[in-house]
Amino acid sequence: MRPADYAGLLRGSVCLPNWQASFLTDEILCYIKVSQDRNGWGFAGHMTDWNSLHTLLAVVSTGSYAEAARRLGIDETTVSRRVRALERDIGRRLLERGGRHLETTQVCRDVFGHLKDAERSLDLTLDKLTAPQDRRPIQTIRITSVDYVCDHLLAPMILALTEERNYRIELVGDDRNLNLRRREADIALRLGPPMGGGTHSRYLGDIEYAVYSSTGPRPANEAWAALDSGQAHLQEVKWSEVEGSNAGVRFTATSISGLHTIIESGIAIGFLPRFIAEGNDGLQCLEEYEPKSRPLWMLWHPEFEEAPYFETVTERMAAGITKRLSLA
Repeated sequence: MRPADYAGLLRGSVCLPNWQASFLTDEILCYIKVSQDRNGWGFAGHMTDWNSLHTLLAVVSTGSYAEAARRLGIDETTVSRRVRALERDIGRRLLERGGRHLETTQVCRDVFGHLKDAERSLDLTLDKLTAPQDRRPIQTIRITSVDYVCDHLLAPMILALTEERNYRIELVGDDRNLNLRRREADIALRLGPPMGGGTHSRYLGDIEYAVYSSTGPRPANEAWAALDSGQAHLQEVKWSEVEGSNAGVRFTATSISGLHTIIESGIAIGFLPRFIAEGNDGLQCLEEYEPKSRPLWMLWHPEFEEAPYFETVTERMAAGITKRLSLA
């Protein structure tokens, strides 16, 4: 049977309004059919509603039911119920608990990229249907990095990125490295050189770190603050453990923003990125400690280079980030 014939059969069994089902491409529908035949899982005569699929995408992207609920504007119970209903429909587990985050099963990983493409196609179509006739199509660009890079480097340059084009920018702050090859993001900013293949990359500069304290009186035996044990693999945590070996790391935070607040309170000292700490009147740099640095790289999927806005977005990002880091 030809792909178009498979798609025709499946399209008639999708439990979506006709105008939504029409935006699921033949390739995605055929992929579902092939997966059914090969792996023995099915949809009990139909495919689940789009809300369940959309909810699954949010859970996988955020790593938790709670974060997905906040993103979707619904309660956590509804998120969990939709995922369980989807798993019952297909007869396979999609998510498993693994430490601090939910882990995806192989079945989920097999279809995630296809579902993400379907979501983007639907979003773009809705934009076209609801936009004024003279409005240019909205392009969605998904950029991921650790939280503090999203908050302090990327968020301030949103205006520059969208100045001439009507882009939708999605900033995804996540300690996990979202998979560019599965198109979980279009661009990633990583603290370290790229590992493995399948992506293109560009070195942007070094994020410099220094030890800071509050500007108030300093105690004789200062305690140290660092990111928590869940991030013990990060260089900045290891630096704090070495430098603070005498007094010990007594205070931890889950984010750079929380660490910044602890240090500014005067109860501890610790490493902070210079571009965040400099200019804060409540902090002072402790010159007796050696500065450190981590390289910042921009990565993207090769297919992203085909987008008409690729050069504009990446060049403006690179210029803005390089300038911001040089001022620290």
